[in-house]
Parts: sequence; C-alpha cells; structure tokens
Amino acid sequence: DLRVDHIESAFEQLNHYDVSIGPAHDGGYYLLGTTLFIPELFREKNWGSETVLKDTLVTLESHTVGTLEPLNDIDTIEDLNQHPTLIHQLNTYA
Repeated sequence: DLRVDHIESAFEQLNHYDVSIGPAHDGGYYLLGTTLFIPELFREKNWGSETVLKDTLVTLESHTVGTLEPLNDIDTIEDLNQHPTLIHQLNTYA
C-alpha cells in the first residue's frame, strides 16, 4: 500500500520532527525515518507483533514524532496471501 506520496510526506515531516513513522494496521509500522541516530529504536522489540509500534513510541517519548496514515504491511506469508495482485506481480519478475 506504500506510495511515493507517503515517502515524500515522511521526508517533509523530517523538516519538523525528529522521527516520521507510518503505523501499520497490525500494530507495527511500515516506514520509519529519522534525522537522528537512535540505536535503541531497534532493541528489545517483539518484531512482527502487535506491540512494535507502541513499544517504538515509548522509546521515542523524548523525541518529536510525526505520523503518517496507517497502512497495511506484509510480515508473514499469510499477509502476502491477502494480496493476490502483488503475488502475481512478484511471479512476473521471478
């Protein structure tokens, strides 16, 4: 579901915020941009779970954060199977 305008919006947000994040409907996120080096963003997260976004926002409490619109992301084969058009496109390139 990610489009060019989402990426452009994230870059625009980084002119005003330390971090730009695109929440995913499943509780994670599909995009993370930052103007700072924040290594703890990637530590002690239960990746692929519904708590990743919440846990990441806790890590970012001392930073300014802009958010994008929520979108779907693909973490598992089950997620991918919900997008038959994408599967067809991937098979075309294989």
